[in-house]
Amino acid sequence: MRNLLSSVMLLAGLEIAFGQPNEIVITYNDCDHPLTTLCGGGVAIPDYSVEVELMWDQNNNGPDSTDQPARQSENGPPFTIPMNGGDLLGCEGTFISESTFTPWPSPPNPPRYWLRIYIADGPTTWRTGSFTVTEWYFELLLQHSHWFCNESPVACTPPPQVPGFIVREDGCNEYSIEWQPYPAWTDVDSLFLRRGENGQLIARLPRIATTYSDTTLPPGRAEFVIFARRVCTAAQDTTLSPIAVSDGARFVRPSRVTSVAATDGMPTSVTITWSPVANATSYRVYRDSDWIGTSGALQYTDETVSPGVIHWYSVTAYNSNNPDNCAEGEHSTLESGHMAATAVPHERPGIPDEVTLSQNYPNPFNAETTIEFSVPRMMPVRLELFDTGGRLVRTLYEAQTSGRAVVRVSLEGMPSGVYIYRIGTPETELSNKMLLIR
Repeated sequence: MRNLLSSVMLLAGLEIAFGQPNEIVITYNDCDHPLTTLCGGGVAIPDYSVEVELMWDQNNNGPDSTDQPARQSENGPPFTIPMNGGDLLGCEGTFISESTFTPWPSPPNPPRYWLRIYIADGPTTWRTGSFTVTEWYFELLLQHSHWFCNESPVACTPPPQVPGFIVREDGCNEYSIEWQPYPAWTDVDSLFLRRGENGQLIARLPRIATTYSDTTLPPGRAEFVIFARRVCTAAQDTTLSPIAVSDGARFVRPSRVTSVAATDGMPTSVTITWSPVANATSYRVYRDSDWIGTSGALQYTDETVSPGVIHWYSVTAYNSNNPDNCAEGEHSTLESGHMAATAVPHERPGIPDEVTLSQNYPNPFNAETTIEFSVPRMMPVRLELFDTGGRLVRTLYEAQTSGRAVVRVSLEGMPSGVYIYRIGTPETELSNKMLLIR
């Protein structure tokens, strides 16, 4: 049987030793003397209303306000045990750790710990003395005499109000809450955040925290309250700071636009259409990553494109009632579109009897050049651009056409070097090289 507890109370605290290395199980199961919400009165602490905190007596001088929460790894969360006796032991005001605690550092130096329970509505603090952990398995079975309770702190002055507390007015998809760092000299160990002065406690935060975000409340305005808790000498006294109050707003970014389509081969323009977004007041249209215009309807006509050049379009929803940081939604998927190429009918003189592909002009070039080709009769034509590794860079032109056509090509933003352009028809494939120089 692992429970070899020595219930000796020493001046420094409790000392216990057992069988497997570096593990602690903690139990308080005295149903005749449950821990209560008030010292010497109140009711048994309800299940899951508070947590039992394991504290590290790192300076080896007994419980005091300099002790830090015990952890199982350097950056791990504090180790706590929920008040769960009603659920697991048959009586509230008791608890048992459902998982073992493995100390960090390992081995801890000094190997001394104590327990603390804080009831904010009291405020009431229960604590034990320190107990010493050896290298063996510990099953710490606490007795009622091991607990100390302080109901009405009188020597613990309240800490100052949390400085610079503000709920931002431009929260995007969340309420964004900020405050200034709490000074270390205040002996504050925790900050408590509520929704409104008498509202629900939504977070308990360490002293060093300076931000929090809430994504659970609906859009609009909401009030938040923050206050600090000070734990004074020997951890027997606790007190709270004055509350700080602020309200702010949460906005919802417009949803992503869907079902974007762009026309191909129209004679004078490219028309882009899309599906509606519920919280949009307008839509922004982008061509090749550049913003080209805004529409209050569900379509936009681009009349500034060059004949035969394929462009990539995307659309975003925009809400002018939102702040700038939350006004524009995500880009839609890209959709290609192009205007018909300028072509000379086959009957006009100078049209060869076969497919031709001219050298681009100018060449070399910086950013923009033109490519001329001719097709003797109506047929599908595709003009593509490749790098020297044979990888497709983009499709420059694709349509059913005949006659002579001039395609304007922009390689803005592309790296300098040699590129290969190729024309493909059912009858033949032709290619040439071009040189881009920055």
